[in-house]
Amino acid sequence: MFDLEEKNKIYLSGLLTGTIIGVVTALILAPKSGKELRGDLSVRKDKILENTNELFESVKTKSSEIVSDAKKVTGQLINDGIKKVHDLTKSSEELLNQSITQLEEKAQVKVTALKDNLKSGKEGV
Repeated sequence: MFDLEEKNKIYLSGLLTGTIIGVVTALILAPKSGKELRGDLSVRKDKILENTNELFESVKTKSSEIVSDAKKVTGQLINDGIKKVHDLTKSSEELLNQSITQLEEKAQVKVTALKDNLKSGKEGV
């Protein structure tokens, strides 16, 4: 059996051989002269470069749009997070103030009851 390196060499040599045979066959069977063929290849090369540049510009524009949209969404998420933290802080403060008020009221009731008991105890003596 062949090892991986030998298989790769065989594959690459077959690929290279097939490419060479294809190019030679195309040149031999081409109905145009070499000069015309080179001219056609040059025009195709220019068209491919033009299409590549258009594609690059399109990708660049789309990328900018995506980045801009991502910034907007991120900004909105941050603002929403800040608002939620603010609301949570405000709710926590209100709850804490209510708890403190309730504790103060309960303490006042206990203090009043204790004072009443002390007065009753003094009067009873």
